[in-house]
Amino acid sequence: MNEKDTEILRKLYYTLAKKTSDADISPFLPTLASMLGEDRAELVNLKNLLNDNKWPKAVDSNLICDQDSEDDKLSRAEGILELIIERNLQNKNFLDFGCGEGHVPFKSITQEPIKTVGYDIEKKSTWNAFEKNEKLLLTTDMKQVEKFAPYDVILLYDVLDHMEDGQVEILTKVKKLLADDGAVYIRFHPYCSRHALHLYHDINKAYIHLIFTEKELIDLGYKVEPNAKVVHPIVEYNKWIKEAGLTISHSNTLRERVEPFFSKNKIIKNRVRLHFTESNDKHIKKGGFPTFQLEQQFCDYVLKK
Repeated sequence: MNEKDTEILRKLYYTLAKKTSDADISPFLPTLASMLGEDRAELVNLKNLLNDNKWPKAVDSNLICDQDSEDDKLSRAEGILELIIERNLQNKNFLDFGCGEGHVPFKSITQEPIKTVGYDIEKKSTWNAFEKNEKLLLTTDMKQVEKFAPYDVILLYDVLDHMEDGQVEILTKVKKLLADDGAVYIRFHPYCSRHALHLYHDINKAYIHLIFTEKELIDLGYKVEPNAKVVHPIVEYNKWIKEAGLTISHSNTLRERVEPFFSKNKIIKNRVRLHFTESNDKHIKKGGFPTFQLEQQFCDYVLKK
């Protein structure tokens, strides 16, 4: 096979490998794997590498929030408010869209907003533990969210990348909730980043979601959550924002060096490149490693109407 045929076959293998629970597909995977050299020996090799201390960490261990510590979670929430939102919330209506456990909206009360609303699609057990405050509402009811609109400040922190689709619809809804002179603060967490799926809580190894298939990660005992699988972040995010009718007031991309460990190992390089088979990047199309994309860890935006 020539290089082009091999690349097409790799794409087919990767696509099917994510559907190995399908009885009509799984019997053909070993044959494809053998043709590509993606055999069991390769997987054993990768597992051995994963257990080696030479595999770079996804996150500095000192920066990982203790999921069992309320103090850690509140400290992280305070950091998010200070780092992402550039304005004080005093006398403002604030919406945390996709608030999760609710620590950010709860912590925002110290800034004396008019009203803070935390919205999420599922009620979290932590919501009932927070001290009651008439300025704070945590809800799964969009009608309650709309009741207190418009909002001067809306936050979407690490939300949109953890959806398989529907990002434009969410941003369009957010625009309707925004005051005319308000601002939307977004932190995107690209799929191509070293810690995209938050697997570092269980195994602190960089980029493993780009190297092991979802089936292989599940077989290793890790939970794989839905993700937008964005591998060209700036282009994709700008597209979502434009389609939602919002305007970019400010943006910043936080980058981190990609260790040679990932580009020098042939198996790892080939597996990472499988995520970029449809890329128009000339460097990648010529067989290069997507270093530029993998360097992008977070993309922060401030949006206006």
